[in-house]
Amino acid sequence: MKYLLILLLAVACKGQSHQSDDTVYYLIRHAEKDRSNSNNSNPHLNAMGKERAQEWKTRLGDKGINAIYITDFNRTRETAAPLATYLNLEPKIYSATDLYSKSFKAETKGQTVLIVGHSNTTPAFVNSILNDTTYKELNDSNNGALFKVTFIDGKPQVSLQQFEDGF
Repeated sequence: MKYLLILLLAVACKGQSHQSDDTVYYLIRHAEKDRSNSNNSNPHLNAMGKERAQEWKTRLGDKGINAIYITDFNRTRETAAPLATYLNLEPKIYSATDLYSKSFKAETKGQTVLIVGHSNTTPAFVNSILNDTTYKELNDSNNGALFKVTFIDGKPQVSLQQFEDGF
């Protein structure tokens, strides 16, 4: 009888749990970069950016993220680093010219993923997921936008939050 009750509870709870094919994407722009050398096309984060990267770790550390994708730039790598270290994940490089490809979709299906990009690629990535042009390029001073795209029953739902300095 005890085992039958456990089995019935497991079956009942299964229908209420997060479906294994549901996918969640968190998309952010890299944190504030060092602008002291305008000729440097691959700058590191400045002090404020390093602080924001730590804040992203705090904000996203309990979201169940099991994959992190970055572009191959110091600023995206450094933005993702605190969270990647905390979650013991190795960030994967994605191409900013091949957003939301078939292979990316297949690789991330059913996962919760952080994607760190740029003022142009982050909204473009969201648009690519939506197959739409809803979101425009972020203002160059905007490093606190958080897009969340959740797939439920195969349909994407988007929310956008804006966090100022210090969250």
